[in-house]
Amino acid sequence: MKASDNIVNANINSANVIDAGFLILAMLVINIMWNFLIWHEILTWLRLAGASLTLASGLFVLYRAPR
Repeated sequence: MKASDNIVNANINSANVIDAGFLILAMLVINIMWNFLIWHEILTWLRLAGASLTLASGLFVLYRAPR
């Protein structure tokens, strides 16, 4: 396997990182919506802190992803 093959594979796999960041954000928003609509639960500060941590880590992954 040549070095150029590794670069090609890295570029193909970097798209998955970007997709994962958007997927995390979409799942977070949808789960908050369903939680409110089905069980009428409002976010507590602890759940909001966990959601913020998840969102921040997803944004960090998007920031660090190769362009």
